[in-house]
Amino acid sequence: MSFVPHLSKEEAPILSKNFYGKNGASPLTKTLAHVPTLLQQTMPFISRALGASAIDFRTKEIVILRTSVLQQCLFCINTHSAVALQASLLAEEILELHHGQQIGTAYFSQKERIMIAWTDAISKDPNMISSSLREQMQRYFSAAEIVELTMLVSATVMLNKYCTALGLPPSEECLALLASKGLAYTC
Repeated sequence: MSFVPHLSKEEAPILSKNFYGKNGASPLTKTLAHVPTLLQQTMPFISRALGASAIDFRTKEIVILRTSVLQQCLFCINTHSAVALQASLLAEEILELHHGQQIGTAYFSQKERIMIAWTDAISKDPNMISSSLREQMQRYFSAAEIVELTMLVSATVMLNKYCTALGLPPSEECLALLASKGLAYTC
């Protein structure tokens, strides 16, 4: 159960109502709606950082899911495990990301493993990024991609902290889908 009440569209302040769609809103929106000015700034940022860009959908979901696992955010892990299925990640790839250990070569390319190592380093302690990892990133990614991937990890950490602190619950539909595939995550 969420620590902060989730506002329905009817309960939301007038400046928050336009963030609710026909089918309602996410728990993130329903809690941020308590502070319309914060909601108005946060949602466009999240949309840009996590949304469609030059970085493909699969890559973004690998980064978001891995970061969420390392931060132990149940809402984000379960929600993005379901999204990862839509991004064509295999159940085995999702499970490997769930374990939070060193990523093997069975499912992920060399480029993806370097990106996951980058994600791990930023999520755990960005002061500990080695010069070797920086060089490997530059070999596989452009400067723009490195900036975007770094912001993606950083934005995800911020969201993980928010969702965990407020106890945002994943949807029942999401949990049912993941349970049917053996992918439901619990800490």
